[in-house]
Amino acid sequence: LRVDLESLTALPPIAIPASGSAVLEGLNGQAYVVGASEIDQFDATTGELQHAFAKKNTFVYGRIAMSTDRRTLYVARAGSDGALLSYDISGPVPVLLQQLTGSFPSVAPSRDGQFLYYGKTGTDGDTLFQARLPTFLPATSIASGPYLGPTTEAPSGAIFEGFSPLQNEVFGPSGSYAVYDPISLQKTAEIPLG
Repeated sequence: LRVDLESLTALPPIAIPASGSAVLEGLNGQAYVVGASEIDQFDATTGELQHAFAKKNTFVYGRIAMSTDRRTLYVARAGSDGALLSYDISGPVPVLLQQLTGSFPSVAPSRDGQFLYYGKTGTDGDTLFQARLPTFLPATSIASGPYLGPTTEAPSGAIFEGFSPLQNEVFGPSGSYAVYDPISLQKTAEIPLG
């Protein structure tokens, strides 16, 4: 389903090449969805598949996020063959810019384009990292909980990170959102989801 955000009216629906948890529209009428084993780029008007990239041997569990200028797509994949990737999506074909291996359950670029916030799973829980773009090298980090969920930046700049003590329960009765200062990554609040 599609909505015109200027008029808030429904547009004709289109069939897309894969089901997924997120669909993001980039430049030049291209859109992106997390498919079963890749990221699919498709025409946002017709639904026609243009490219499949960031392929993985197992189910793609993770998140996608886009820079505010819609020129870079970030892919966070968790699991044993997970990765953190960035792609230049300003042209007709996505071009890999960077890649880190590991299990990454979340990713979010800052609105000003200076930082990338991402979660990484380790042997003793998950950690939230802040990296200065364009690299993925962490500037600072905090241990945030056993299982991380979605990460996002509020218009105020505050960083919201979903987490839970139980796997796959970020939005369940034990899930919460932690709120962090975007500069120091100090926790300023916690919101239980209940």
